[in-house]
Amino acid sequence: MREDPQPFFIIGAARSGTTLLRLVLTHHSQICECHEMNFVCSYVREHGLDADPAGYRRYLEHDLGFQMSGYSTDARLGVLDQVRDFLDQRRVMDGAPLVGAVVHHAASVLPQIWPNAKFVHLQRDPRDVARSSVEMGWAGIPWRGAEFWRAADDEWKMIERLVPAERRFEIRFEEFATDSETALDALCAFLGISFEADMLEIEKTTTYERPRVTSAASWTKAPEDEIRQVEAAIGLNRITAAGYAPSGMPLLEMTPGTKLRLRLMNFIRLQLDKARRYGILLSLGQFLSRRLPFTGFRRAVTRRIDAVTVRNMK
Repeated sequence: MREDPQPFFIIGAARSGTTLLRLVLTHHSQICECHEMNFVCSYVREHGLDADPAGYRRYLEHDLGFQMSGYSTDARLGVLDQVRDFLDQRRVMDGAPLVGAVVHHAASVLPQIWPNAKFVHLQRDPRDVARSSVEMGWAGIPWRGAEFWRAADDEWKMIERLVPAERRFEIRFEEFATDSETALDALCAFLGISFEADMLEIEKTTTYERPRVTSAASWTKAPEDEIRQVEAAIGLNRITAAGYAPSGMPLLEMTPGTKLRLRLMNFIRLQLDKARRYGILLSLGQFLSRRLPFTGFRRAVTRRIDAVTVRNMK
């Protein structure tokens, strides 16, 4: 499998602006379309690169991200060669020299697969990530949504230990939103290409708008309790280390009673939101399928959930 030119990976929490960044990069004449590749990292983290290739192919049959990617599998390939082949397929499909992907989960396994890859870390204020995760229905309250930011930040810290500095690049969503051309010019230089103005013309071919100043620090309009939830979940030292200033609000004291209250709030609100999105019967089926040892039932429920998700994307 070819490893040159170097692939690149955009690493960041879901709802940190990774979709917007990948769409902007895709509008560069030298870059292939960037897809999310969580279906690579999550599986490799759990099963390893020496896993049964047939088992991986079965896994991909039921992964929505893979199904929407346009990639195909090859029964002759082991797991390592198969996942590398996905990016080779993308180069052939798009005909551009640079190929990349977005990864939200278990990103620190990537250097094992592509030892020569470049890594772009998109950082966003955890208070914005947490609120947006609630809006997407992935968390019931910001306290739980903060886990998405913390997990992604942990993965980047591991990548920092594994990958030399010359193959790492960090970009803040807030800078991307407020001075897009400057941020993208620096990113393009890191990738070895020149900035193109057409990169920001994403409204012409997608439903997304170009980066907006109003998208930065939207958490400041959130209720005080939500802000305190996130700051307690992340910790003020970690927020500061990430380059963001604490709100100055009193820190929520995380007593056992407070944690229990937050867990209950998250569970109830998450289930109510799922019932609204998928209907009571389907949301109940999803809840049960994750707790019962019936693979066929779980797959059937997942297919129906995915169908609703795809309809909502349109």
